[in-house]
Amino acid sequence: MREFEKIIDSISTPGNPNLILITGDFNAKLSTWNPNDIDTFEGIEIGNLTSSYGLMQIISDPTHILPNSSTCIDLIFTNQPNMIAKSGVLASLHPNCHHQITFAKINFKIYYPPPYERKVWHYGRANEEAIRSSLDNINWELVFNNVNVNKQVEIFNNYISNIFENFIPNEIITINDQDPPWLTSSIKKKINEKDSFYRSYIQNGRSLSDFEKVQESCCTINNLILESKKAYYNRLSNKLSNPKTSPKAYWSILKSFFCDKKIPIIPPLLYNNEYITDFKAKADIFNTYFSNQCSLLDNSSTIPEKTIHPLKCYLSSFHVNENKILNHIRSLDINKSHGFDNVSVRMLKICDISIIKPLLLIFNNSIKEGIFPSLWKKANISPIYKKGDKNDGKNYRPISVLPICGKLFERMIYDALYNFFESNDILNSNQSGFRKGDSCINQLLSITHEIYKSFDTNPFLEVRGVFLDISKAFDRVWHEGLLYKLKSNGIEGKLLNLIESFLYHRQQRVVLNGQCSSWVHINAGVPQGSILGPLLFLIYINDISDNLDSMVKIFADDTSNFSVVQDNNS
Repeated sequence: MREFEKIIDSISTPGNPNLILITGDFNAKLSTWNPNDIDTFEGIEIGNLTSSYGLMQIISDPTHILPNSSTCIDLIFTNQPNMIAKSGVLASLHPNCHHQITFAKINFKIYYPPPYERKVWHYGRANEEAIRSSLDNINWELVFNNVNVNKQVEIFNNYISNIFENFIPNEIITINDQDPPWLTSSIKKKINEKDSFYRSYIQNGRSLSDFEKVQESCCTINNLILESKKAYYNRLSNKLSNPKTSPKAYWSILKSFFCDKKIPIIPPLLYNNEYITDFKAKADIFNTYFSNQCSLLDNSSTIPEKTIHPLKCYLSSFHVNENKILNHIRSLDINKSHGFDNVSVRMLKICDISIIKPLLLIFNNSIKEGIFPSLWKKANISPIYKKGDKNDGKNYRPISVLPICGKLFERMIYDALYNFFESNDILNSNQSGFRKGDSCINQLLSITHEIYKSFDTNPFLEVRGVFLDISKAFDRVWHEGLLYKLKSNGIEGKLLNLIESFLYHRQQRVVLNGQCSSWVHINAGVPQGSILGPLLFLIYINDISDNLDSMVKIFADDTSNFSVVQDNNS
């Protein structure tokens, strides 16, 4: 009792406005807590002690239940009973535990993502032969005859969507991010059944027969949970031990071992001095902010009248063949997210060679017309936290989730551009970002080597550096300026028109916990999350180190300028 008094005295004072909760097995009985209990000395002492500190005991139902007796000894004390929205007793989840579950629901609003519906495809039961046969029987030349490339993509999406619906079993499920991943619908059903038995036990005078039903139900639930958790962690373990698991997937799985319950990643946003908790409203706020960043600063920049071609070679078109498309489809990662059109990587891999013909026709028609299909320029945006206050939407960056078929076409354009730039030595040799065979490690070694080399001279030389980071670099790319630089570096004709079409009239929406904002147009920038965007950005800043006397190292938009100082007085 003295130890208990010390605990209360250390955390509680009469009139303390802060919420205090004290819970535990006190092994003391008092009729004011449960009319069926017999007053004991310990119960009276605890009651007097807690009352003197302004604490109220909020549990009144039996918490320790034996075949011949039931007592209320698992207690919860609080100094703010008005903040307790609900309290009570639930049946134990284990039949051998005589202590039931006591709970108190505090009236703090912690907003979890609302449940939302999602279509789930059962790829393991897909009729792959029927899918391929249906695609092979379509006369794509006839279907695409006399329609522009935008209409061709629309027709293509409709055809394959109907085929997938017919030959891949699917269902609409409700996603609740509050549930742990091993909590299945059958377990939820059994828990509801157990709660029903426990309510009947309380309402029907706490008969032994009713309590036996509760115990039997608890035993069933306990076994189901153990089996489900074991199967879930076995699946994760198998993925961790698989040498083919990518580093990104490995760390994601490892996190699942430490936290298997989903919580809202993005907290309430502070907007106009008000905290926004509705997920649809948060998606709209993010979309408005991100789209506003994709606008140009008014700096009166103009395009030079004459374009200077420094090369003897130019690239106006490129060729796409069936083998290129097939190889890229087979190399796709099935874990990659798909775009708003719901065509996933798994679907393309199931189709395999049967999907090549329509894609080849669309790709070649796009190149011929110099038009990038509009439907493939619509992006679902995921807000990714960068740094600072998580309640501030400005501390997030947008990542575009684009249609898979559009990204395949981007890959074809990327390969043609990158090979042309590399073969003609166009890309800045000091640029290490998004370059094959290069990395930030190589750049770091190069910089430190130059610094140490200066330090090793006799006398040693001073090295001065300036490190620059362009704010909103990808979002603020000036389309006209980028096209001018592409043209200056040998890109022309239909290919230049195709890239121009890729850049202009893009649309985006933010998707957050199953809630979507409205579509908006963006007027500048290259999409983060696209295949082609990083390469275009490199061309846009390719001349950033021109006419500089200092040594320069660049990684994407991060620029390091440093000089060896011969005269320390300068």
